[in-house]
Amino acid sequence: GKTSVQKSSYEPMWNEQIIFTEMFPPLCKRMKIQIRDSDKVNDVAIGTHFIDLRKISNEGDKGFLPTLGPAWVNMYGSTRNYTLMDEHQDLNEGLGEGVSFRARLLLSLAVEILDTSSPELTSSTEVQMEGAPPVPENCTGKMEEFFLFGAFLEATMIDRKSGDKPINFEVTIG
Repeated sequence: GKTSVQKSSYEPMWNEQIIFTEMFPPLCKRMKIQIRDSDKVNDVAIGTHFIDLRKISNEGDKGFLPTLGPAWVNMYGSTRNYTLMDEHQDLNEGLGEGVSFRARLLLSLAVEILDTSSPELTSSTEVQMEGAPPVPENCTGKMEEFFLFGAFLEATMIDRKSGDKPINFEVTIG
């Protein structure tokens, strides 16, 4: 399933829920959450997070169905470069541990067992999109300003091949 596309925004808010009607227990063991940058040529993944369904559920007599959140999920990817081809795109796809903070998502996951005797449910395996109520501003925590001081005093052991090229440093928090 997909959410709608939020264009020209560095702080998109979806307030959408994606509803899958599937068989239970699921055949898959994990769920992939991915943020994609909508581009004119192709949509590029900028961050991926996997949710292991076994870690958010418990089988057995006193078990519970997969349940998560609402919780913040931090998304990491490759270092930010603005070239056509990213040599570390696999980090954005979740095939390694990302090094650059890309986003955080407030998400929630719930599973409901439905009555299978209903005729419209037995044949329905489609994905539905619905609006969700907006999240109250105070639930995301108190915004506080702070001062960060970072000093780069020295840069040593730089490969000689890079010595005559421009070098930059990036500090990220997240």
